[in-house]
Parts: sequence; C-alpha cells; structure tokens
Amino acid sequence: MKLYYFSGTGNTLYVADRLSEALGARGESVEMKALVGPFGGVEDEAWKRSFEPNSDCIGLVFPVHEGSVPQHIRNILSKLNLDGVNYIFAVVTHSGFPGEQDIQLQKILEKKGKSLNAFFQIRMMRNSPAEFIPRHTYNQNWPEALDGQWTKKDSWETERMLSEATAVISERATTVIPKRGIEKWAAYAKQWAVETIADKNNQKIPFFVDDDCTGCGICEKVCPSGKVIVRERLPLWLSKVNCYHCYACFNYCPTQAILVTGYTKKDGRYRHPAISADIISRQRIRFIQTDATEKKHDLLSPRHVL
Repeated sequence: MKLYYFSGTGNTLYVADRLSEALGARGESVEMKALVGPFGGVEDEAWKRSFEPNSDCIGLVFPVHEGSVPQHIRNILSKLNLDGVNYIFAVVTHSGFPGEQDIQLQKILEKKGKSLNAFFQIRMMRNSPAEFIPRHTYNQNWPEALDGQWTKKDSWETERMLSEATAVISERATTVIPKRGIEKWAAYAKQWAVETIADKNNQKIPFFVDDDCTGCGICEKVCPSGKVIVRERLPLWLSKVNCYHCYACFNYCPTQAILVTGYTKKDGRYRHPAISADIISRQRIRFIQTDATEKKHDLLSPRHVL
C-alpha cells in the first residue's frame, strides 16, 4: 500500500503516521510518500517516478483548505498513473468546515477510470491565524491547545476515527456511494464553486517578518514547496514558486517573527505537539540550488514591522 500525505503543521502527518502504524499492525505493508512538488517547482523524471503507486491500494491523507482539496494536491493527483490501482481511500483533516472533498476526488479519479472507495473526515485544530481567517467560521483557542486541553479532546476523536478507518481499509470495504445523474452534477457544480473561491482566496498570503527574526532558517527548512529561502539571515519568498498555504513557516518560527497582514499580536502559534520542525521538514523534496536556478525567480523582499 502507498500512503500519500501532506501536512503543514503536523495534524495530518500525525494522522498519516498513526494510520500507517495501525495498518501495519494488521499485516499491511505501507510506504509513505509526501504529496509535495519538487523544490523550486522544477519537475523531472525522477520526481515523477517517485510518485508511481507500485501497489493495488493507495491512500490520500491531507488537510482541507477552505472546503477544498489543496490546489497542489489536485495537480499532483491529476498526474498519477493509477492503471494498476484497485482500491483508493482518503482521510482528510479539517477544523469545522469539511466541505465535500470526496466529490472533488471522484471527479479527478473518474478521468482516470477509477473511483474513490472509502472516505473519512477528522476534525482537528486550525493552524491559520485567527485574524486572517474570519473568526466566526470556526472555534480556535491556541493557548488551550498548547496547554493540552484541546489536544486531549482531538486525540480521542482522532483515535476513534482512525480505528474506524483502519477496519474499513483492511477489509477493502466501500463507504462511498457514487452519485448519479442530476445529483452528481449538482454536487460537482457546488464543489466547483468552493474550489474556485478557495483558489482565488489562496492566491497570495501576505507574509512578512519583524525585527525578532534571528535568521535561524527554520522557515526555509519546513516550507514544503521551497518558496521560502533565507539569504543574509532573512527569509525571502520566491515569487515564482507556489505557496501551499500550509502556514508551516508562520507556526514553526521560534520567535514568532513571521506574521501575516491583520495578525501582528504574538499570542501563540499552533503545531501538533507530536510533530517537531525536524519531523515536518522530512516531507520536503530537496534539490541543490545553483545560482542559475535562483536567477529564474524574482525575490520578494521581507517587509519589517517598525
């Protein structure tokens, strides 16, 4: 089994790890593969081959972005060769507005002559800042989460859902009933609207840094797309490399120096307590940057808060 995953600040990576362990205990051979593009956005044959399923069963584990499957994940899935795959499942994490990612996945898979067999949703803490996302759309209390109160609640619910998912997947059971006719196209239209709005809203996140930045390089280390680089001890965002909107740079900054417009108060950051910066950085595909590579990109200089 190949388990494809993507995680910004640890929620989904924790779920993928636990699912892998649970399936392994049932005799499954699980290979995990991060759903991230090549560093710098440069695709090559080695990168494409690394995504080959080489299994008759694959799983997708990823977070919901504004009710939608993250754009870069949709792009990667559209390129996967699924000819030998007979069973496909997905586990998504969300913070209260799950959407219908099964509809989006079905649409992608139908073009490949495949179907989504099982689909599960797990509610966890949101990792984006309260002042950047409308507060009324979700419940968020990072101080409580960091103290473990939310974490205990989420942990119990996560384990319950993972137990259910493990049982279904092990039996290769089906939980998704494909929609037909008008119901199918109405669902596609609804999720197309959600997808369009999500992509438009996520075009550009206004990150910047203040004078608390120490140039430690953690933001570059955890950025899964390779958008953030550190030069002369300051983070820079490459304008021609797509942001995955995962908030890893924002949440893992040890001095809370990375901010977004509308959120300048330093009242905490969120990451899953079991997932460190070192762990989250392992999903990043690394290439050696040369001067020629860097010249292909325009650098967005950091703005400092005075």
